[in-house]
Amino acid sequence: MRNGLGLQLLAFAIVGISCAAHAATGGFPQPEFPVACVEGQEPLHLNYGEHTTGCAIDSSTDLDRFTFTGTAGDEVRVIVRSLTTHLDPRLEIRSLCDPNSPIIFANFCSGQTSGGSGIKCTISAPSLTLPCTGTYGIFVSDQGSDETGEYQLEIAQILPRDDGLCVDYGIPIGEVVNQPTDVDFVQFQGAANSIVRLVVRSLTNHLDPRLEIRDPAGNEIFDSFCTGQTSGGSGIKCTLSTGDIMLPLNGTYTAILSDAGSDETGSVEINLECIVGNCPVPVLPLSVSLDIPDRELSIMDMEQLVIQGKLVNGPLQPARPVRTFAWIRRPDLSSISIVPMSFAGVFNVPPGFDFCISRPSSIAGTGPLTAEGDYLLGVRLVDSNTGRVLTEDVVAFTVVP
Repeated sequence: MRNGLGLQLLAFAIVGISCAAHAATGGFPQPEFPVACVEGQEPLHLNYGEHTTGCAIDSSTDLDRFTFTGTAGDEVRVIVRSLTTHLDPRLEIRSLCDPNSPIIFANFCSGQTSGGSGIKCTISAPSLTLPCTGTYGIFVSDQGSDETGEYQLEIAQILPRDDGLCVDYGIPIGEVVNQPTDVDFVQFQGAANSIVRLVVRSLTNHLDPRLEIRDPAGNEIFDSFCTGQTSGGSGIKCTLSTGDIMLPLNGTYTAILSDAGSDETGSVEINLECIVGNCPVPVLPLSVSLDIPDRELSIMDMEQLVIQGKLVNGPLQPARPVRTFAWIRRPDLSSISIVPMSFAGVFNVPPGFDFCISRPSSIAGTGPLTAEGDYLLGVRLVDSNTGRVLTEDVVAFTVVP
């Protein structure tokens, strides 16, 4: 064994859950991916959906460097929130996959009021469409090179997406803005020329929920927010409604949820209603059994892990291409560090469908299973045609000496 640890996997069954069942359980929390900054170990590579912890401009002339990998046409959002008053965070993004490494974004926010009082501020590259496939550089500094302080950075892939929390018509669900720079996604099926209404109600004082909606072609059809405080600064809960929106296309619509100032956290309730038209009905619940035999594995043996599953509650009609995704959460649940994985390609779902997932190379030998303690494994089946989440659940296992 590489590190003296074995893996004891507890047998379990996974139960498929439709959007309606998601709502009944309050919705699945969307994965959050914190990554710790370590001075001197730069550039720090970030994946979509990750945010930093412990980052700081340590000296007034400090420049912190990050990288991420993107595909041409990806729409991304990069957010930097200062955690220290007076810091003026400057955000620059370079396209390193272009031989000339051009700057594709550069701006800063001011950490003081016009009267000189110190404040915390947010700078965002709100909607960047990547021009090439490859590596991009992110650079954070103080605009005047005269302040120091801490900050948080988040990178989110806005489009394309197929992993948003699904919502059905007439069934409220819950969602949480877990950290100030958090960006969450909710998806629903829409029919062209139907009229729908989506309402977001904050459940936390001071939260300013912002809602953006993209149609299946990626076009923005709504963007607004409500304010979680009075003119005097007292915290309140607020409600944001899209009003009646006529949907332009058939397909999957993506709603993007965040805090308008990227400076608050809290919970919301989301409700989607069909006002007029042929709004899609919820998919029927699916039941999927997933099994890992009871045994102990060394970390090196993880390459031979085999996960077997079966669709046990009837086939999808008609058969359709399906993709599978999974993630593992580390023992330190307070940090909620998650390793995303993509399994086994695309396949059609016939009656009595069986599937087998083997050698998840993104787990093997990479380190998420190198400490004793409890882990969670989440598995999700996604309709490749629509991006709709068909079934998902989370199970537990333990790493033991």
